[in-house]
Amino acid sequence: MLTFYSIATAMVGAILAIVILDDKIKDHWEWPVGSLSLSFLCFIWGFERFSDALDEDDLDKHLAWLVWYNAGVFLLMFGLTTFIFLHYDLLRGCPKLRIAIASVVSAIASSKWLYDFFWLLCCSKSEYEKYRKGITGETEPVKYPDRWTRRFSKRRSHRK
Repeated sequence: MLTFYSIATAMVGAILAIVILDDKIKDHWEWPVGSLSLSFLCFIWGFERFSDALDEDDLDKHLAWLVWYNAGVFLLMFGLTTFIFLHYDLLRGCPKLRIAIASVVSAIASSKWLYDFFWLLCCSKSEYEKYRKGITGETEPVKYPDRWTRRFSKRRSHRK
């Protein structure tokens, strides 16, 4: 997990360096640069707090900071999408529409992380405890198969 946080943070930093130097987005640079900068901070904080959680053997700290990781992924997607829409001048002459459509595209692209973000913040206490006990090995982990996993399993069940 620490390696993954490191890679995600480095990736956002590299993308941010490219975006900052792009002259094609000079009129609306604040959207991708702001979003990617916040994503960078979310990953750095998540990295730091995850290492603290490991040192302290504190699952609750890890889960609390996982919310920031999920926010960082959405902000990364939003930053990339707005950059692409602005750099390639998609929907020419209408920057507000570009930002709005980029928001929708990034929400769709990061829907799994947005779901996790809201689930961690809003799930019931019993669901949270069930999830937590599954992570600690006290109970069988709760499995939430996504659409692809269900399709894959169905496809595999038809193969002999």
